[in-house]
Amino acid sequence: MNKEIKKILLVLAFASLSSGMMYGFQKLWMQENNLTVATIGTVFSICSLLSVSVIFLCSNIINQTKLKKFELGIMVIKLVCITSLFFLNNSGHNILIKFLIMIDYILDVEIYTCIYPMLTLINKNDKLYARKDLIYKFLYYFAFLIAGFILGKKIFNIKINYNFFVFASALSLLIAIIILIKTNLEQYYGKIKSKKDKQLLIELVSKLKGDKISIFYLIAHITGLISYYSILGLLAIIFINYFNFSTSSYSLFNTLMGILAVIIGSIILEKLTFKNDYLNVFVKFGGRVVIYLLAFIINNKVVYLLAFIYTLFFAESYVHIIDAPYINRYEGKYQLAFCNLKEMCGYLGRSIGVYLCGLLFTINIRMNFAVAFIFCLINLVFRYLDINLRKKEENDRK
Repeated sequence: MNKEIKKILLVLAFASLSSGMMYGFQKLWMQENNLTVATIGTVFSICSLLSVSVIFLCSNIINQTKLKKFELGIMVIKLVCITSLFFLNNSGHNILIKFLIMIDYILDVEIYTCIYPMLTLINKNDKLYARKDLIYKFLYYFAFLIAGFILGKKIFNIKINYNFFVFASALSLLIAIIILIKTNLEQYYGKIKSKKDKQLLIELVSKLKGDKISIFYLIAHITGLISYYSILGLLAIIFINYFNFSTSSYSLFNTLMGILAVIIGSIILEKLTFKNDYLNVFVKFGGRVVIYLLAFIINNKVVYLLAFIYTLFFAESYVHIIDAPYINRYEGKYQLAFCNLKEMCGYLGRSIGVYLCGLLFTINIRMNFAVAFIFCLINLVFRYLDINLRKKEENDRK
């Protein structure tokens, strides 16, 4: 594997460790700072919504030759935000805390969004796109697992609490920044045209008007994430408050499910992908449709738990089928723009899903599964339509 690719993946690895420690218990950290469940849900819904605007703005500011500098800049700002949150813990300055959490979240979205376009400066393929996701998720859950084990203990007379993980997150991010500084992407800029594309994303959107494949993909992406986050948007709070999990048992469950999902995703990527894409998509989303409907009809805690488990089990699988082919239809500058457009749509869906999750959970968790079923069914229909169109396009090119 190319040396610079390894460095970028190492940057991703330490950024992932940072996120795992920061976000694994962040909602509980917020509760310790006297923020209510409804407020927490609203904050993260706003975070996702604001991410859409920021991604749009960034798409029209940066191009591939500026990616490294841009990534470094936002990582440094994120480091300042995390460090500030560490010192603001239990200070009572909740307005400032909520503001910094929103800024941190938005920056984290853009940091992750820029990773694959940096990789494609060197190499581009569907499996690399999937491996990038698997590396991020594995180390995210690994950090979460370690955090769960040491929570509440003392190390060198330092009490390990939620705020300790904020500090550890900042340290890991600092290491990622140092590695990125040492990464040499400039040698790959020669093949990129120097033309400035100030309205690149707008230009891409205008091109999408006749591209049903991309339109159906983005609709499926949005509805899929609305479905996912309408039941998983406030997972820690649901498991601790509804299923009566302790903090440590929730941490262990979520981490094991996350690591298992990465392992299953890796096995499917390398060995168990079906030749029939319709079947691949059904395993991931069709199973969700069935079990969400059963959860709503049966209205039982055990079925609810099984629905969560099924969703988490395949959460990291089939990325090379459901995402990568649609990203890799684009070349160069348009791929960066489409990556950003995809993230904009994704965080719009996430924003809606998280908001619905908090709203519906306060009414009845059964309603969460009703909404998840409806949006997942829409997602499945558009996935199938898209596969059909993409197969026709591939046959026409032969």
